Amino acid sequence: TFQEIEIGMGLARAHRVTYVGELGWELYVSTDQAAHVFEAIDDAGGDVGLKLCGLHTLDSCRIEKAFRHFGHDITDEDNVLE
Repeated sequence: TFQEIEIGMGLARAHRVTYVGELGWELYVSTDQAAHVFEAIDDAGGDVGLKLCGLHTLDSCRIEKAFRHFGHDITDEDNVLE
């Protein structure tokens, strides 16, 4: 599911799906609002200990949940029996 939300003065589309298998949201923001939305989230997150983690952390979480990534973990040469 998704919902349009306001973050600071920007608009985002919040999707209730996650690439890493944890409960959470993925936010889709237009390019022209991305910097503002990032700053608003970063400022608000300071109060609760929000930290920037990077793409390698997302990959580690994905692997722990056994989420396959086409092109890295599986290819068109793999089949359902493998």
